[in-house]
Amino acid sequence: VSISAPSSIGGGGSSKPVSVSIIGTEIEELNRIAEDVMRVMRSIKGLVDVESDWKMGREEVRFYPNHYRLGKLGLTFGDVAKEVNGYLTGYDAGKYREDGKEYAIRVKLPDSWTKSVHKMIGAPVRTPVGFVPLDDLMEVQTGLGPTSINREDRQRKVTVDANTGRGISVGEIMRELQPKLGALSIPVGYHLNYGGDIQSINENFRMMFVVLGMAVGITFLMVAGLLESWIFATIIMASARTRSRWRRVANGLRRALRYRRTATPAKAPFISAIGNDTA
Repeated sequence: VSISAPSSIGGGGSSKPVSVSIIGTEIEELNRIAEDVMRVMRSIKGLVDVESDWKMGREEVRFYPNHYRLGKLGLTFGDVAKEVNGYLTGYDAGKYREDGKEYAIRVKLPDSWTKSVHKMIGAPVRTPVGFVPLDDLMEVQTGLGPTSINREDRQRKVTVDANTGRGISVGEIMRELQPKLGALSIPVGYHLNYGGDIQSINENFRMMFVVLGMAVGITFLMVAGLLESWIFATIIMASARTRSRWRRVANGLRRALRYRRTATPAKAPFISAIGNDTA
């Protein structure tokens, strides 16, 4: 399960501020978890217009292989799938040439067969012992399928999104939503992942700490280079704890960089600044 609060700035993705994407493999399980997520989101005060992008409505035919029957006839599910695909899309039967032009020849069942479920399930399938009706090798079920299937990281995804009411922020919503979703029973293979505005905030904090760490590292290297001592640099960096001390260190570095002719003058103003700080 991926939870996202997409930014209202920019294009793409859901236009609603809070979005929960359930990511997994089985469509039925995704739909079940999506129903639980919608129930949780509707229970949170401040969330409105809770909707799912999972729309059922297209009639579809599902084939479940009879492995015992297939094995007895020396067939695999792939063999039958290839045969059925040929009936629907056609087989390449060769090329027809006339007046220097070449035409592809495809052989397929007539539309009266491919557009009728009842006729299609009785289509003959070639086997080593002759032709066998398709429904003798497969368990055929009809039902309603999704109008579209979204994917993320090559896994299926169902998204539930909602708007926030006036006077409440996405952060307040997520602080209440996250523990409630964490309490849901999520099967193995399905996970929670936060994105959108919350992801952007978390990424900004991570980037800030990375930049801060890089700044401290570069400052340490500069101090060590100016003092020509790793030990003194460590002591100075450890003593610079408050904002005012870091400001004095930065001012000392700027003053030190102005003096490049000799080593001693370059160290003098910097050491003076640090000395005032650590005194």
